[in-house]
Amino acid sequence: MAQSAGESAAQATIASLRRKMQQIESGGAPMASASSAAVLGSAPAGKGASQRKEAQRRDSVRVAPVPAWLAEHLPGGGVARGQATQISDCPAVLVDVLAHLTAQGMCVAVVDYPRLAIAAVAAAGGNVERLVLVPDSTPHTAAVLGTLVEGMDVVLFAAGGQLGKQGGQSGQGGRSSGGSVTPTFARPVEARLRKSECALLVCGKAWPQARMHVELQVCGVLGLCRGSGRIRAVEVAGRVWGKAQPPSAVRATIGAESVAGTAGTVGTADTEDTAHAHSG
Repeated sequence: MAQSAGESAAQATIASLRRKMQQIESGGAPMASASSAAVLGSAPAGKGASQRKEAQRRDSVRVAPVPAWLAEHLPGGGVARGQATQISDCPAVLVDVLAHLTAQGMCVAVVDYPRLAIAAVAAAGGNVERLVLVPDSTPHTAAVLGTLVEGMDVVLFAAGGQLGKQGGQSGQGGRSSGGSVTPTFARPVEARLRKSECALLVCGKAWPQARMHVELQVCGVLGLCRGSGRIRAVEVAGRVWGKAQPPSAVRATIGAESVAGTAGTVGTADTEDTAHAHSG
């Protein structure tokens, strides 16, 4: 019964967010959520403000769960809620993180990432029914993000994911500037994010207020030999660091449980040679 109630609550949240996004698309301003209204209406001044800050510090370990190989490198064992985390645009990593989040019952929105392999998320054990996909949020990206962070557990935003459609122009009051999202774009989203229970993951362009950085890339694959085999797992390497955390080296194998007894690791350069061999 408890699980059924949780499913109903999640579906109601998603339905509410969809209505708000439809309202944004039609040109209307979205209504603040009940929880946000309660926060704003009950916010005391003076001493109350310092008490809220203290409560935020105590709750700084609020996290959304991530795979064990990444959790050991993050404070609290997950991505922080109410904050932005910069993460590399590495599909293997993103698919594994999304699969773990949705399998744990988290509701996740994916914004401006139309090339996300939904089938791969499902194959990795994820629950795709808990994904809300917004393949193209332009020209209301900031409003869409602000609405989603008020109700979702996690939002994955591919910053700059739709810039090709805009001919490289900055959108939404400065959506991109060189290799980063501008503060003008990020500030209103951050204001809603800090009051929410949502964790914002940003890949692509750099997010100016990101508290943690997860920098990973594929360094090898398992299961392939020259001219034969198939990819059964990938090796990733990189580092995790934050404003209050020194860099921590990360090296992990994603999909390792499916390659027990498989010999041989092929580097990324060898992988390209193999791919060319198959395509030829």
